[in-house]
Amino acid sequence: MLISGKAEYVSWTPERDYLDIEGDNLEQVPSPKTIVTHYNLKYLPNNVFKKRVKIVHVSRNPKSVAVSMYHYLKATGHYGNHFPQTFSEFLPLFLYEDNHVYQYWFSFTQEVETFCRENPDYPLINIKYEELKMANLSLQKPHKEIKRLAQFLQIEASDTLVDEMISKCEISRLRIARGDEGAGGKPSLYRKGVVSDWKNWFTVADNEVFDKVLEEKMAGSNLTFEY
Repeated sequence: MLISGKAEYVSWTPERDYLDIEGDNLEQVPSPKTIVTHYNLKYLPNNVFKKRVKIVHVSRNPKSVAVSMYHYLKATGHYGNHFPQTFSEFLPLFLYEDNHVYQYWFSFTQEVETFCRENPDYPLINIKYEELKMANLSLQKPHKEIKRLAQFLQIEASDTLVDEMISKCEISRLRIARGDEGAGGKPSLYRKGVVSDWKNWFTVADNEVFDKVLEEKMAGSNLTFEY
């Protein structure tokens, strides 16, 4: 929406622009290309760095990531009957590298932080999910994070456009626009879109274990998150 200058949904399936899924067909994506990926930086094509392609890194606090991943994998039926039925049973799959599912949050996040530290002049911006949501709820104009992203992309974004974008990106409207429906009719991608829902899923014991692993795995990190 920032690049087009219009608060309009794209007419194609967004997965078309996923490097993870359509890597061989990205030449067909119109310029300027907006390519989405879950890949670690080390797995990106070399030309990304040779051409100094701008990178927008979106992060979210790991407790919310764990809850979101649990619901997404459960709703999409990725692991069938073998998937843990409760969040507490799922949590070890998120916390421990030997048996984790999909992308391991800790090493991924550490890699981005190391890259930023070793390449301070590289055009990479870190955007936090929670700060986008807080900007949304604050009703302050201009909305800080979207304006910051626009400045990074060297795009003019009026307050009116930003307001319209925020409205179009409300979770309920995205769910309808995408026809998002997972197993049992429940949304798989656009579930709640809130900041602190993890507190409804972690037991006291879960939280203690998570905090211990987080402290060990992220020792020396300067990253902070809104919980």
